[in-house]
Amino acid sequence: MIGAVLDEPPDSIWDELISCADGTQSASVRAEALRIAAMWENLRASGFRRQVIAEKYVPATACSDLRKIETQLKTARDAMLETHTMPSEVDQELSNALNRCTGESRRMNISRPRSEEAEAWFLLLTLDSTVK
Repeated sequence: MIGAVLDEPPDSIWDELISCADGTQSASVRAEALRIAAMWENLRASGFRRQVIAEKYVPATACSDLRKIETQLKTARDAMLETHTMPSEVDQELSNALNRCTGESRRMNISRPRSEEAEAWFLLLTLDSTVK
């Protein structure tokens, strides 16, 4: 059985539907049993997909250099504390990078925990509060 190969728990409903399809001589009853088995498998697959989506966090590629952005932000903040100014190009570069990260992470992980997005938002707010 496929379930044994995939190391899944036994599914008695699936087993009954397949037994019904295999045990009948009527082509119409067999077709109906297989149709219902396919619907059952679709429901199981949908449930499994929702479970995987809910549990798995997908890292956003725009956030791959988030540590680098954090370091740049700290360096810019320290420089601004000394000079009381932040070059607009540095502000714009950091804002753009953080906005790309938050947007992509939000899109990819709409129903998942948002650790990168939350961290990027925090850094973005830190940047905004530093500049303004």
